Amino acid sequence: MKVGILGSPRGWHVQALRRVLECRGIAVACLPITRLAARIADRPWVRSQQEPLDDYDALFVRAIPGGSLEQIIFRVDALHRLENAGVRIVNPPTTIERTVDKYYTSSLLEDAGLPTPRTVVTERFDEAMVAFHELGGDVVVKPLFGSEGR
Repeated sequence: MKVGILGSPRGWHVQALRRVLECRGIAVACLPITRLAARIADRPWVRSQQEPLDDYDALFVRAIPGGSLEQIIFRVDALHRLENAGVRIVNPPTTIERTVDKYYTSSLLEDAGLPTPRTVVTERFDEAMVAFHELGGDVVVKPLFGSEGR
C-alpha cells in the first residue's frame, strides 16, 4: 500500500501519522499541497513536486494553507479530481469546503437543529458595530475562514 500525506513534513501531526503508517509497513510520502500541478487533456494527472498523486492508494489531507482564492480553489478542485479518479482522500474536499467556512459550518449545524450561538457575519464595519451592540457588547470576533483554531 502507498499513502501520501499532503502537509508540512515538519508538523508534529504529520510526523506522528507517518510513524504509525510506517510501523504498519505502509510506504509513506509527505508532499506539499502548495506544489500541485494538473493536466486535463490527453492523459489527465495531478502531481505534487512531479509525484503523480493518482498512483497513491490514499491521500491524507492535513491542511490547506492560505493563499489566493484561486490557489485555494485549485487545491480543493485537484482533490475533487483525484477523488473522482478513485483515490481515497482522508479529509475529503467536500468536508474541507464545509468545515473551513465558519459561516457555512454554523449554518449547517443550525439547520440540523443543533444549538448554535447567536452569530452575525458581515463584511462591513458599521454593520459589525450594530451587531456588537445588539449582542450586548460581549462578542467573539473570528475570521470567516480558518481551521485548527486559526
